[in-house]
Amino acid sequence: MDSKLKVNFFKKKGFVNFGSLNISSKDINELSKQCRNIYDSLDREDISSSSHGFNNLIVHDINTSSTLNKIFANNDIKSFLDDILGQNCKIWDINFRRSFPGDRGLYLHQDGPGQVNMAILLDDHFDGNGATAVLSGSHLVKKSQKKLRLELQPLFLNTFSFLFSPLSGKLGDVFFYSNRAWHGRFSNKSNINHDVLTVGIFPSGYSYGTKAWPESVIKLDSAPDLGSFLASSKDLEESILSSGTDARESKNIYNHTDHGYTIQIENIDYFSSTSRPLRLIISVFIIKCILFVSKPFMNVFKLSKSLIQTSKTMTIKLFK
Repeated sequence: MDSKLKVNFFKKKGFVNFGSLNISSKDINELSKQCRNIYDSLDREDISSSSHGFNNLIVHDINTSSTLNKIFANNDIKSFLDDILGQNCKIWDINFRRSFPGDRGLYLHQDGPGQVNMAILLDDHFDGNGATAVLSGSHLVKKSQKKLRLELQPLFLNTFSFLFSPLSGKLGDVFFYSNRAWHGRFSNKSNINHDVLTVGIFPSGYSYGTKAWPESVIKLDSAPDLGSFLASSKDLEESILSSGTDARESKNIYNHTDHGYTIQIENIDYFSSTSRPLRLIISVFIIKCILFVSKPFMNVFKLSKSLIQTSKTMTIKLFK
């Protein structure tokens, strides 16, 4: 599949697999090893308990920038990012994430406007256990998932897994997925860890978080292509909007002629000329039915949880 076909596939499905980009097995194995070594060396308090990983990869080990530079030097990747995110898009985070045996997964949700995530598989991952899962075409749903009140807990995501497309493949495969697309993470029912690098890429004028990349990292002679994508302190100062989910809900979208597809699709007029695939319509209908049927049970669960918490609080007060 050439670059143009991959762009069109992404616009239709909300995700795409670019494959290994001819990155050598030696390079990707070394990158995977470097990430695992960093993870194993960190104090447990430095590892996110919710996502089981760490942020700012290249700050932890500058040598990891070598393979990442080869990915961002790829002409097909550059062309794809220009079309999808527009000129001068920026990387605001590079995160290592691990799904371990027993991981219950992540609920179905959307993130802020404009954002596209790159996912680099750090091991062979064919069965979908612990993989990011996307509802194909869901970025084409006009209303946000939050406004439709269709956010699904991991239990339902896993039970109705046939509705979703896991980002699974072989070591070194590079995926892109729109954060407007409804996505979550399957539970890991296997007996092994699954590791992935996620790279958060945003349109120009958007920021994410409160920190830029160090100048010493941006200006590395050994990684000039990667450096050109890293958000600088100047990008932080000149950013107009933080790409949080509330930006979409409040319709606070920063649009510009240089912005690509991910911002164009936030314009409500886009949907008047866009058809939704039948599979997507059926999937959304099934999700609505699931939530309608399960709502009474969820209310009972929430009430029970509240009562248990109240009981614990009262017990603590009694025995103080």
